[in-house]
Amino acid sequence: MGRLWEDGGYSAEIRIELLCNGRRYDVAEIGVDTMMLRNADELPNGYAQLIVEIDGDRSVRDIFVTCENRELAELSFA
Repeated sequence: MGRLWEDGGYSAEIRIELLCNGRRYDVAEIGVDTMMLRNADELPNGYAQLIVEIDGDRSVRDIFVTCENRELAELSFA
């Protein structure tokens, strides 16, 4: 589970992955409709699943991804 800090702050255990064509990609950063992968891997445009796990609670969302910048591993999704 998450961690309660002395100053009253709280850190949750968070893991975000993208599943596309049977392959998993670690997500480094996510916004409203964009994300950055941890590594600049080749990723085809198309359907994928966004997997978000927060303190052991897992949710899966079907999305469509489009590569915005391959060098930065930046994707947009809807």
